Amino acid sequence: MTAARQRIGLFQATMLVAGNMIGSGVFLMPASMAPRGGMSLLGWLVAVPAALLLALVFARLATRRPMDGGPYAWARQAFGDYTGFSCNALYWLGNVVGNVAIAVSVVGYASVFLSALVGPRAAIVATLATIWLAIAANIAGPRLIGAVESATTLLGLVPIIGIAILGWWWFQPGQFAANWNPAGASPLAAVSGSLTIMFWAFTGVESAAVATGVVIDPARNVARATLLGVALAACVYVGSTAVVFGLVPAQRLADSPAPFETAIAAVLGAGPALVMAFCAMVKAAGALGGWVLLTAESGRAAANDGLFARIFARVDRRGVPVAGLIVTGVLMSGMQLASLAPSLGGIFGRLVSMSTLLIIPAYLFSAVALSLDAAERRTMRALGLLAAIAVIGVAAAANLSDALIALVLVLATAPLFAFRRIPTAATRSETIANRSTAAPTDVRV
Repeated sequence: MTAARQRIGLFQATMLVAGNMIGSGVFLMPASMAPRGGMSLLGWLVAVPAALLLALVFARLATRRPMDGGPYAWARQAFGDYTGFSCNALYWLGNVVGNVAIAVSVVGYASVFLSALVGPRAAIVATLATIWLAIAANIAGPRLIGAVESATTLLGLVPIIGIAILGWWWFQPGQFAANWNPAGASPLAAVSGSLTIMFWAFTGVESAAVATGVVIDPARNVARATLLGVALAACVYVGSTAVVFGLVPAQRLADSPAPFETAIAAVLGAGPALVMAFCAMVKAAGALGGWVLLTAESGRAAANDGLFARIFARVDRRGVPVAGLIVTGVLMSGMQLASLAPSLGGIFGRLVSMSTLLIIPAYLFSAVALSLDAAERRTMRALGLLAAIAVIGVAAAANLSDALIALVLVLATAPLFAFRRIPTAATRSETIANRSTAAPTDVRV
């Protein structure tokens, strides 16, 4: 039990929620949205309510059923080992893919200072180096990661919140109108094309409920802080992505490896733009270290339950899962090499879409678990059902090729689970012995 003086109130808990969610994704999001223009901003009308519904689901589950492993554990409890195994495997893989997207955003803003990183080969090398620096920092221990992420959070959030608020002073309605629909697409196409990217910005909403044990009056404040934190993050996301479409042409945003730096340079000059780029780069680097840590821990939680590869449960004398981190780094490197696109914004968008699709099953089954809980009030069960419908809608809006890949990976969890459950020789011998000593049963002819 945490000492009373160490507990946090509603305001601190709200800031914790917002800080955890406003990661690196927002920094390259305008570049991914720009090909569809400002009309893609309508996607927030779907992504924000979906995030708020999930915030309520996770706040409720964490308060009523706090469990190590979060969504994976709730899915397993409600639907059994296979569902837990499948959700965790996909959730873990989705986080791995998302981590590559974060590494891409680090390199994108680093290229503002090192122009050589703009080239595809140099960007590949730099992204791989960023990945392995994050792995090395995690191998050094979670204390280092915690210190780095704490130090970089405020530095990264201040400028992005600043542009979301102050950028409207330079907002040009004419430029925004010109950027509204540069591709001549239908509203449905523009929204669906950006929805998975927007929803990815809210992934991690489940981590908000982790603070339950240190929040004052958690029965009231966890849910309130979660909702307020998501609302604050939504305001930052919507405000910051909307304002840039009124500052520079959409094509410049699409081609830029650092879209917010490009926007600030257009209105304030190179000096403030470099400050913005530096803050974004540092925040993304800190977020990468933290998410690699969470990825390793999610794998270890399931491995300890016998529902993930044993290598992820191995730890050194300090308790650090070194082998699992190395495997994660190798997989991230392979994904980066397999996800090449003409621009960093293109790579980012493709990775984010895939990450979102892989994380959605864990969200879906958690929401359904709440809707099926007979001990819950009818209102909360209905809320869980609405959240499940919302995440299905996000998945339906995904790019068809990404959705097909995600479907294949979902189906692949079935043979993987069966392979994991194939009995060993010792287990078979024990089963035969148990059968031979069992009491005979009646046989009906």
